[in-house]
Amino acid sequence: MTHVMVLGSRPCYVSVIEVERDVESKSLASSEWYSYFAGVGKTLYGKRVHIEIVNAALGDQVLVGSLLLVGITYEPKRNMLEILLEGLDHLIEKPKAISVQEDSGTPVALEIIDREGRHQIVTLA
Repeated sequence: MTHVMVLGSRPCYVSVIEVERDVESKSLASSEWYSYFAGVGKTLYGKRVHIEIVNAALGDQVLVGSLLLVGITYEPKRNMLEILLEGLDHLIEKPKAISVQEDSGTPVALEIIDREGRHQIVTLA
């Protein structure tokens, strides 16, 4: 089954397996970024990560198809979100906004708007 999910202001088409879930979406204030990722980073270790960059000028681009997550952290002094994957470090400098979708308190998707205004969609499985 295909659904349209709106993250930020852009629609994304996703295939969905219908399962009874308690999914909550929320935007994080920049003052929450460090503590949020410090709190959930260890619980996400070993999850499969898919990263897609949504860009109006270039279209949607898959950056990472499926890699294991080693860690995720926000470094406030450098204003950088670091997504550490098996064999790859994905750095997002000066994010403008971060939103998260949680299933029973565990993140299942992130939307990061980077300094260039691109939407980086990170899904965790």
